[in-house]
Amino acid sequence: MAFFRRKSKGRRTPKNSETVRSAPIMRYYNADSVETPAKRTKRIQTEKESTFSRRLARVRANLPQKLIFIAILVLLFLNTTMSSVATRLDDQNNAYRTAEEYKQGIDDIFNSSFLNKSKLTFRSTSFERDVQAKYPEMSDVVAVVPLAGRELHVNVSFTAPLLRLVDAKGELIGIVGEQGNFIQLSGESSQLNMLMDVPTLQLLESPTFEQGSQLLTSVETELVTTMLSEFDGSGEYRPTVQSILFDVVRREMQVRFIDTGYYARITPERDAREQVGALVATLKQLTEDNDMPTRYIDVRVEGRVFVR
Repeated sequence: MAFFRRKSKGRRTPKNSETVRSAPIMRYYNADSVETPAKRTKRIQTEKESTFSRRLARVRANLPQKLIFIAILVLLFLNTTMSSVATRLDDQNNAYRTAEEYKQGIDDIFNSSFLNKSKLTFRSTSFERDVQAKYPEMSDVVAVVPLAGRELHVNVSFTAPLLRLVDAKGELIGIVGEQGNFIQLSGESSQLNMLMDVPTLQLLESPTFEQGSQLLTSVETELVTTMLSEFDGSGEYRPTVQSILFDVVRREMQVRFIDTGYYARITPERDAREQVGALVATLKQLTEDNDMPTRYIDVRVEGRVFVR
């Protein structure tokens, strides 16, 4: 079976290792460039300082604009807030308390709510109502919000005293204002001496008096006002009204005059001007006739006058 054996082509001669050329070696970093911990720390610190410097430079560059913006915000805030109240008392001769007491009371109402301090939330109607509820002798209260300032302006007008309300012993209870409302006086009222010239009103049946309550109706107030305006002492037949006794149940008012021995009987059930006109005409005629009444003149019945 020898002839099936493959012929040998000869042994290969191994190549000399010295003759084999090696492939070039590529190095991607330099041993000197390897970052040591100290270098890394220094690099981070340098980067931080550089970043801080850049930020500081930007802040310095934008500082004027930011300061202007902040100043505008502060001015806007200050312009929309109010810090105090300037109270002006009109016709102070009709004031029933001292100016300091009124100003302090209005300041207390202003400081009672934080909403009053802002022009955006301040409600003048509500504020004025609170002031008048505390001081019913004020006929008008006007709160003016300033456009540029921070001081709220409050202008106050007072109700003129119509009558002095007294009890059965003649002791002063309070004042009836020109609108017929009851006004409780403070113990330190600066107007007590002036009020002594105001005619008195005594109720035959005294109700409970509450500050600001409506003591006389509009019809009753009109009747009293007409009497006081016509009987002011300007003429012999126009004696000055001194006092009024009001019987609410019988709807009768007995009006007494200074330096006279008679009184007038009137009623709020009839027209005020008709009654007062009849009373003036009757007194004028009686004065001319030198026949003055000794007790009363009654003008309560329409078209008739009773003299006694």
